[in-house]
Amino acid sequence: MKVFLAFLYFFGSILLPVGLLLLLALVAPPRFLVEEEALKAMQGPPGSWRGILPQAQAKASFSYAGALAGISGKQGGGTIRVLLFALSQERVSGRHAPHEYPENCVAYTSTHDSPTLMGWFESAGPSHRQSLFKYLGREVGTREVPTECVKLLMSSRARVCIFPLHDLLGLGDEARINRPGTVEGNWEWRVLPQQLSPELVKTLRRLTVDFGRA
Repeated sequence: MKVFLAFLYFFGSILLPVGLLLLLALVAPPRFLVEEEALKAMQGPPGSWRGILPQAQAKASFSYAGALAGISGKQGGGTIRVLLFALSQERVSGRHAPHEYPENCVAYTSTHDSPTLMGWFESAGPSHRQSLFKYLGREVGTREVPTECVKLLMSSRARVCIFPLHDLLGLGDEARINRPGTVEGNWEWRVLPQQLSPELVKTLRRLTVDFGRA
């Protein structure tokens, strides 16, 4: 009887949890494995990973979105806000406008599926440009637009702000990541080492401190 009870204890306290963990790993791979898969894919030459990266990125995006939504608030879960969605309207309004952001959200300037901020501005009509200037309270030069949009997010109530690198660098649609519904020319943009300048780091650090997000 004692031997039988000892076996049950061993099975219940050790073998069963280990078995469940192994099953979970097979069904839902740990996030660091997904990230490693995506990293290896991105290190290859453009085009060589076309069948790998979209799958890895999709898994990673789902994982990160869940994690970010989780840290952005416990009550009701986090929500996603994208500034570019508000800018694409006749006037900056609605749930994606920075003044409407709740604290419990993750705010982006743009996404991997949308134009970059600069790409949007360069193709925007006069009414959309004027709508942005009105929202900013002044007219700004083309090269200032990405930085001013970063400031909009940083000054919002959003607990988490995410800025795609192409927006921080002020790049146009030559740096766009993905065009939904197309199969060519996606996931090929690469940042160059010289683009990650000390000036960019200083600017981002200054804005982070100035807006109390350090």
